Amino acid sequence: YELIPGTTNQYKFTYKFYRDCSGAASAPTSVTMCYNSYCGASGSVILNPVSTLPSGSTNGSPVGTGCPGYPTTCTGGTLPGYQEWWYTANFTIPSTCSLWKFSVSVNARNNAILNLQNPGTQSLYVEALFDNTVSQNDNSPYFSNPPIPYCCINQPFSYNNGTIDVNGD
Repeated sequence: YELIPGTTNQYKFTYKFYRDCSGAASAPTSVTMCYNSYCGASGSVILNPVSTLPSGSTNGSPVGTGCPGYPTTCTGGTLPGYQEWWYTANFTIPSTCSLWKFSVSVNARNNAILNLQNPGTQSLYVEALFDNTVSQNDNSPYFSNPPIPYCCINQPFSYNNGTIDVNGD
């Protein structure tokens, strides 16, 4: 989430979804974000896909190209490949409370996942917690780099998640 400049308690929420290009299920056409607070408020907001990512890529573009001579499944190769999808919505938090929970659950994980029983029936769940009693002008920290690095044999490799907190808190 990020505060919309010039507002109080009005935020742009962004859900980033990374889809396996060889997965059976398509990316969701929209995502429902649920919210509830310790103070009793609850509801949901529909997050819709953006058309263009901040990098200038089309939403749903492959995250990486793989290694030279070894393309990913996104581009016809055999290395695992992933697409990046962003979903957003603007939302005004309806009240002040010390504990807000914002969550998204997307079902039908990839059946090729080996460390889950019946992965195609499992859901991917993520949540963010927020306290707007301390500051009503806060932004969440985020990763500026996609979480899918490709390490190629005999090539030096270094990876930085690019963690950023614009408020420094």
